[in-house]
Amino acid sequence: MIRTAVTLLSLLAAGPALAAAAPQAAGTHPPEPLSLALQERHVAAADLGGREVFDDEETRIGVMHVLPVPAPGSGSARFLIELSPALGIGEGCITAPLGGCARRRSGASSSTSRPAPSWPRRGSPAARIPDLRRPSSVVAAQEARLDQEPHGRLEDGTPVHRHLLEASRLRVAVLTLGGIIERLETPDARGEWANVVLGLRSPGEYRTRSPYFGALVGRYANRIARGRFTLDGRDYQLATTDGPNALHGGRTGFDKRIWTVEAATPRRLDLSLVSGDGDEGYPGTLRVHVTYALDGEESLRVAYAAKTDAPTVLNLTNHTYWNLGGEGSGSVLGHEITIEADAYLPTDPTMIPTGEIAPVAGTPFDFRAAAQIGARIRDDQPQLLAGLGYDHCWALRGGVAPEPRPAARLRDPGTGRVMTVLTDQPGLQFYSGNRLDGSLVGPSGRAYRQGDGLALETQHFPDSPNQPAFPNTVLRPGETFRSTTILRFSTDPA
Repeated sequence: MIRTAVTLLSLLAAGPALAAAAPQAAGTHPPEPLSLALQERHVAAADLGGREVFDDEETRIGVMHVLPVPAPGSGSARFLIELSPALGIGEGCITAPLGGCARRRSGASSSTSRPAPSWPRRGSPAARIPDLRRPSSVVAAQEARLDQEPHGRLEDGTPVHRHLLEASRLRVAVLTLGGIIERLETPDARGEWANVVLGLRSPGEYRTRSPYFGALVGRYANRIARGRFTLDGRDYQLATTDGPNALHGGRTGFDKRIWTVEAATPRRLDLSLVSGDGDEGYPGTLRVHVTYALDGEESLRVAYAAKTDAPTVLNLTNHTYWNLGGEGSGSVLGHEITIEADAYLPTDPTMIPTGEIAPVAGTPFDFRAAAQIGARIRDDQPQLLAGLGYDHCWALRGGVAPEPRPAARLRDPGTGRVMTVLTDQPGLQFYSGNRLDGSLVGPSGRAYRQGDGLALETQHFPDSPNQPAFPNTVLRPGETFRSTTILRFSTDPA
């Protein structure tokens, strides 16, 4: 781990640089096109403007705020540098006073400026920016377009906002509450668009009734036996929220928190959350950063990073429920699924892994070749009976991987929609919506019943803090947890 300051950042302008940095009245324009050059061969972690950058020699995830983002309509300058090689892109943004922005692409010989947009500005995806990782790259100065809209308030008056990401074949809506993927729209084989995630109709319902629809889950996703674990000789007791066990971070897990928006463009959203020492019983102050980014025109990339100031345990995931036939369209038992795993984790009657990593061969858990979810879900098999269906973790081939690799493929024969899941995590929790009971109604106005959606949660194994043979989930000071999951959408003939 390397932590140094960024040693040289240079703001270059074709005209007077100070004029670009000075606040101007709304409706005016900077006199000259701006460009940004990163003149340093190695950029390492730094705190700029109070925002932390997660960094090591190989991967950087984070946002460097050179100046704070102003309140909408303030007329003040906003300067932002986004650095995300882990997403495969580098982005730079210099925003002059909100009255206007000049832009210039690398190698361009001319520039344009335009009037102030309405706030929030919604529309076309941001232009691709040259890679900041390369020495002396010149990046575009582009307008900061925060595709944000109000989305109600919680019972205590806390506002919830919705952020919109858009590509030519993918539209995603994310809430600041829980980092929830509220909608994800994509076309089918006939070109007809539909929302393919389950959800609820108000922020209050997500806070009080949701079975983790679309949410970021932590501090520890999945179950911990009896809500207890021992770390460095000290015992910790967590709230038991799923029978005798702890589930998904506690009574007020990350799914119920308001996440801070660090930066947003029409193709990317950076969120952060601070979980204090003792939060829900977990030790250490944990700082979490999650990026949702459109990767090309058909993929959503979810990148996680976290640091702690004391030893703790950590398991992060997203808990979206999928129905590729469309939200509210009925059962997913006709979907076909492939899981890239030769083994799974059998559980005890309370859904805690027994410690065995069992072969899938010859069992209803064998999805090495595509099979309908409903084909064997009603088999007289003890694991299926105990879980009311599939609610198990598959041990993916290769364990913790250096980069995302295929983990699962889901296909709806009726629409031809396909979702491929790639991850660097060792486990995939496949949950077939067994406890949806008709008491929740989605935005379509239709009730969700058993099997109307499924979750594919990329993560570490359940109860790892109590299972020494499982991959390690301890995070210590000076370390940075990182993980990336990619959701890739396509179509097959219906």
